[in-house]
Amino acid sequence: MKRFVAVALALACGVTAVLAETDPIAERRALMKHDGEAAKKLFDMSKGKIPFDLAAVKVALQTLNEGATK
Repeated sequence: MKRFVAVALALACGVTAVLAETDPIAERRALMKHDGEAAKKLFDMSKGKIPFDLAAVKVALQTLNEGATK
């Protein structure tokens, strides 16, 4: 029984190590890229470079909101 528990614990630690190998820097960069694209649309509208589009504003603000919660 002790051997079974030891093997199960070793496997659980191995699985945890594999799951923890995500790259937080790459995730953050991707998030910032999406936020930047959304913010650019808002900035261009505020400067008058592109016409105002309410649907695009809602999508951009939703993107920024989702990014803020991550």
